[in-house]
Amino acid sequence: MLAGEIVTIHSVDGPISSSIYPSGIELPGGRKMCFAATLKGYVVGLVYHYESQTQKPEIVMKWTRSLHDPVFATPLLVDSTRIVYLSVKGAVLCLDTITGRVIFTANKVENGHHYFLTPIPLRDIAGNFETYILLASQQGKLTVLSMHDHHLEIESVPAVQFSSNLLQIVFAPVPPKVRRNVLLCTSDSGDLSTLELVLCDKEWRAQDCRILYSFDSTQSHALCADCNGRLFAGARDNTLYSFLYSLLL
Repeated sequence: MLAGEIVTIHSVDGPISSSIYPSGIELPGGRKMCFAATLKGYVVGLVYHYESQTQKPEIVMKWTRSLHDPVFATPLLVDSTRIVYLSVKGAVLCLDTITGRVIFTANKVENGHHYFLTPIPLRDIAGNFETYILLASQQGKLTVLSMHDHHLEIESVPAVQFSSNLLQIVFAPVPPKVRRNVLLCTSDSGDLSTLELVLCDKEWRAQDCRILYSFDSTQSHALCADCNGRLFAGARDNTLYSFLYSLLL
């Protein structure tokens, strides 16, 4: 097999808008799977395996479900048994990773807000993972989804409502001594794009919001925050910006 050689092709119903390969989570039975979503609103689970070291991998459609509306956000693998998808009209669908069984569905977060941004797994202040998922709409509304005990609770966070459209949002790691949750986001008002830092309490209610930087409104920004309190923002003017947000905590 040559480098760059196409080893296998598998077609799905509709253009693929997003996908995820769970490299950091061991799925039951050691199965190798990837998950995808399409612009026709279908979400799929694909399993693949090699018959031998020299043969090409075989890809099999394990399951498929419809959200009835296009899906742009990348699916979020909560743990080895649950994966969450979002449609553009706010429908939330949580599926069993292996069988595709629907664990829960919800439309309570819709209210006219279309969810385009990829959901974010949140740590709580104690540093625990896989407890809450942050759903961010492009219209600037944030919603917290509780994943406790596989039961559904959608908790709206009315104190966190942005007046501008969100471009991207990330959860920022903070030192243990900082007893706050921190979000970093870029928003676009049409006239100005801003990079904002949002300080939240342990219930994810906003306590303070600060503008770190203002960009040209035509730029879009890819955000990445590291554990040392640094934020990197890539923009369309071929510039990589770096900020030390830990100084503001």
